[in-house]
Amino acid sequence: MFLGECAFRKISLKDKILITTGRISSEMLRKAVKMQITIVASLTSPTERAISLARDLDVTLVGYVRGNHLTVYSKDERLKSGINEMS
Repeated sequence: MFLGECAFRKISLKDKILITTGRISSEMLRKAVKMQITIVASLTSPTERAISLARDLDVTLVGYVRGNHLTVYSKDERLKSGINEMS
């Protein structure tokens, strides 16, 4: 489902993860925050500005998501708590 469709249908994104194949920019991160998304992940690396902004805005930012590997740039405790809840 696309973000625009979620906004149109008034679907809450508070418990959703935004996943993209492209580079996460600060602009993309700001849009995610406006939609109340707290976890943003990508197959590639985020920009330096996006990393800084994610830390400032309390967003979990994840890059290089491939197979069993990923790099967490901010708020890793949000992912750890989710893993513990699923166990």
